[in-house]
Amino acid sequence: MVFPTSAADERDLDGALVTQTRNPAVPRRAVSRRVSRTGETLQLIRSKRGATISEVADMMDVARSTAAERVERLLAHGFLRSVNGPTNGRGRPASTFEFNADAGRILTAHVGMTGMRIGITDLDANLIHDRMTDHDITGGPERLVSRLVDEFTSILDSYDTSGAPLFGISIGLPGRVELAGISDARHQWASFPMGEQLSQRFGAPCIVDQDVNTLALGEQVTRHDSQGILICVKVGSVIGCGIAINGQIVRGSNGLAGEIGHTHVIGRSDPCACGNQGCLNAVAGGSALVKQLAERGFDVHHVRDVAALANAGEPAATEAIRQAGRHIGQVLAGCVNLLNPGSISLWGYLLDAEEPLVAGIRESLIALATPAASSGLTIAGTGSGDSTGLRGGALMAAATVLDPQYIDQLLDANF
Repeated sequence: MVFPTSAADERDLDGALVTQTRNPAVPRRAVSRRVSRTGETLQLIRSKRGATISEVADMMDVARSTAAERVERLLAHGFLRSVNGPTNGRGRPASTFEFNADAGRILTAHVGMTGMRIGITDLDANLIHDRMTDHDITGGPERLVSRLVDEFTSILDSYDTSGAPLFGISIGLPGRVELAGISDARHQWASFPMGEQLSQRFGAPCIVDQDVNTLALGEQVTRHDSQGILICVKVGSVIGCGIAINGQIVRGSNGLAGEIGHTHVIGRSDPCACGNQGCLNAVAGGSALVKQLAERGFDVHHVRDVAALANAGEPAATEAIRQAGRHIGQVLAGCVNLLNPGSISLWGYLLDAEEPLVAGIRESLIALATPAASSGLTIAGTGSGDSTGLRGGALMAAATVLDPQYIDQLLDANF
């Protein structure tokens, strides 16, 4: 199958990576009349979780023969499958058609500062396989792309035996401020065409977004809460958050919404990689806790080591994580007062020591947030656990490759 793939990342005026919410190289050209609205047909059937040809014709206000032609084309390309519907009186039951999520595959990666999780999903973002691997992002974007190519190739060779084509790729990266703070790779990150290179290598559109956004989307879908307000906080080597409101990710006018890791903590002057002092990352981020405990003589090299010490009952590690929670809660109190979310979800290495972390966060919220806004607030780990960001990224990719206009052009190119 020939895919109309991307040739460039979208960038802001400073050249920093921003979200590709749509495959920018998919030309919005006219398609043949025989293919037109086939993508809309797929969208309707997918949203209804199944429909008959008569129902499709009624919803699209077209002749039954026109609806049947679109359905047949989608069946021929594997996007739909036929299931027996209920019997309406006498005669044979009308065939019901439903979306076939196994028609394609999506590769997805959630990249952090010290490691990344790689996965492969179907077109409904259901994970087929995922795994965690260490990776130091300070090695730069070229090294990251090389590693992603190796990991993705391995997953395709080992875990995709269906023969379904690869439809899309999603990459969740640390925030722009974190990438800019990697001094020896600053200019590389700002100009490197990661999406383009991966798209060309695998022959499918590539979506690049901040990892906190993939986390927020994955969590909101997992919670089936498309009409609520959700804050999803990454508590790993660095701190950040994604915001989802009524099923939409809030990115801000410059793509910097959720950069709470660079909010100043009153009374602190710890140097931060961004160039400022006293940032939440420098005080309560996982890397900061590693440094604090190492200076006290503990054998810790990674955030996981800090959480393991706390879980083993080491008072110094437990108190360090609880104090980090207090600092995080101080910053989140303003977010709670501003947005009045129904829940705050947590994801990251520090969540391995959930009890002291959540206790510290809640302590500050009780003290600093408006009681009416914080009283019914739930604070817990993400529903999909470690794979939350992978699923959110796959959902972003699926939204692009299953867009009705994209499907029309895809089928027109493969008519």
